[in-house]
Amino acid sequence: MARAPIEIDVRATLRIVARADGLAARAMAGGELTGADLDALYALHEELTGYLVLLLAGTESRYEHLRPRTPMRVLVDDALRLGGDLVARQPRLGPVFDIVVIAPICRLLLALYQGRAAFARHVGSSPLAWEAQEGAANRDSAPTAGEQKWRPRTVGPQFGT
Repeated sequence: MARAPIEIDVRATLRIVARADGLAARAMAGGELTGADLDALYALHEELTGYLVLLLAGTESRYEHLRPRTPMRVLVDDALRLGGDLVARQPRLGPVFDIVVIAPICRLLLALYQGRAAFARHVGSSPLAWEAQEGAANRDSAPTAGEQKWRPRTVGPQFGT
């Protein structure tokens, strides 16, 4: 029995990530932070960590149907592994540096969660190139002359395979 997909409020997530990122950038630039700013920074750190956990679950549920070792599955697994490691071994560098580390991973997972078009915008590649790569990956025969050639990334023993 398939699990119900996990729904994430994309706008709220983007708003929190942008707000946390902005406040952390201001703190790193040497800007004065008031007591209210520090309280907001700690609260945003906690909220961002919660969104990271939600994004991990939501992204994993969206891509669990992919076959192992396809390029997209490898990418998703690597992103999930990185996000999971941040949750399991929280950096504890202080709220500013934790936000600097967590925010880009949240953006990547959010782009993956939203799907191909959002991910293509995030990494700057064309969805058409993505289609050609995915089509070649899911076929057993050699690509035709008009298709884009690519090689799947090899996953070494350090990743448990």
